[in-house]
Amino acid sequence: MLNSIYEERQRQDDKYHISLSLSREEYSAIYGQDISKSKAQEIVEEYLQWKEDDGRPDNITIFDYPESDIINIELDLHYLGNDHTGYENGTK
Repeated sequence: MLNSIYEERQRQDDKYHISLSLSREEYSAIYGQDISKSKAQEIVEEYLQWKEDDGRPDNITIFDYPESDIINIELDLHYLGNDHTGYENGTK
């Protein structure tokens, strides 16, 4: 699933606004119909670890677009003053 995510980044002052889009079919194969902030957080952490990205996620929201079969996750990603982010231990 992670390699099927479409990512858009926009620089906004001292952070990046990130939009992650994936198909409803791919999302549902793993998470079923549970479209929630906790699942979005899980996807973001797995995705950032997979990309070896040390940004610190914040303001995570998830949107369901049934008419286009797309799940979209939006977040802010902070880098300034950021130490290495250790996702494997659940620490940030």
